[in-house]
Amino acid sequence: MKGLSPLIAEVLLIAFVITVGTIIATWVTSYSRTTVKKVNKQSNIELTCSYGSISFSTQPLCNETTETISGFVKNNGNVDLGNIRLQIIYKNSSFSVFNLTDALSPGEIYSFNVSVDCSSLSMIRVITNCTQPEVSDELSSDEITFSS
Repeated sequence: MKGLSPLIAEVLLIAFVITVGTIIATWVTSYSRTTVKKVNKQSNIELTCSYGSISFSTQPLCNETTETISGFVKNNGNVDLGNIRLQIIYKNSSFSVFNLTDALSPGEIYSFNVSVDCSSLSMIRVITNCTQPEVSDELSSDEITFSS
């Protein structure tokens, strides 16, 4: 039994190397494009969020009789903020999250009134879709007015 001639073996080896090289080059190109798109998207979000700012525009009122907290949040930044949520943190470290609104334009004020256990309230936070850098505000229970 005779083996392949050296010329045919060399041609097959070159074809195999070219095929493997093409597959690797295609994968690297696709991976690079995907990574660049992800980095660009994250950079755009971070740049946009760096112009964001949100705060409680008045001191919230926690009514111990009705077990509700009410107040106002304001977009103090220069960009639209989304997914505005109010996070209530209790003394035992548990928390509740309330969706306030999907969007808040620059200068816009949104009122909230949600049910809470005023007696065990530790802190309230308003959070947004901007997480890097984080656009949020928080108040401790010392900064909240309590009434009965």
